Amino acid sequence: MAKRVVGARLYHDKYDISCDTANLKFSLSQAAVNDTTICHDSVSKIGGLKSAALEYSGFWEAGTNLIDATEYAALGTSDNIMTILPAGLSANGIAYVMQGAKVAYEWGGSVGDMIGFSAGALSEGDETLRGNVLASGAKTSSENGLAYENGAVSATQSLYGVLILTAVDGSGTQTLNVKIQSDALGTFTDPTDQIAFTQQSVPTAIEWATPVAGPITDTFWRAVVTVALGGASVSFSVVVMMAIV
Repeated sequence: MAKRVVGARLYHDKYDISCDTANLKFSLSQAAVNDTTICHDSVSKIGGLKSAALEYSGFWEAGTNLIDATEYAALGTSDNIMTILPAGLSANGIAYVMQGAKVAYEWGGSVGDMIGFSAGALSEGDETLRGNVLASGAKTSSENGLAYENGAVSATQSLYGVLILTAVDGSGTQTLNVKIQSDALGTFTDPTDQIAFTQQSVPTAIEWATPVAGPITDTFWRAVVTVALGGASVSFSVVVMMAIV
């Protein structure tokens, strides 16, 4: 992937806050734990527990489901799913996902300037994921997503899946079902369902699926979207991600 000008997407749970955000910083770290003994000639340290932190800021706006409502309500809460897509919604682009405790929210500004906000979240014990976007955009009918060779899941790893439903447009009564499938071949002649997300019909939703423990020897992956039932046309705006950790 080529070097990029910053043009990421940022999601707080089921809300796309990219167009509110002007700056973000995502930090991963690992504690340095002292394991020095009397046989060492100098201090020795090994990697300890991992942690992640997200800081972001932008332009404040009040109203239902807008930045002030989402950030204020989340302050002091846990299990906020924060999703960062450094390459935006590009096919098979990198995705970072963390479950975090919201620890900061502030807003303000000077006369004549835009009102700004800043917020932050810290990881809280769950694995921070680095994976790939399998599908994104508005889905108006059923489809088998493109196949991506993202590797096998070893016996010490697990498959993770995250579904974000950011909007439902139209007046139909359809439902949305999303699966992550694997196959040994990119042609998907013998696919295996690995993760089936909860059926959705609501305007917005977020799901961090139960991890699937390895080994999984298949190396090709895709998202399968099923739009079912009758009614007028409807469009589901989704982001589907997978990670092997």
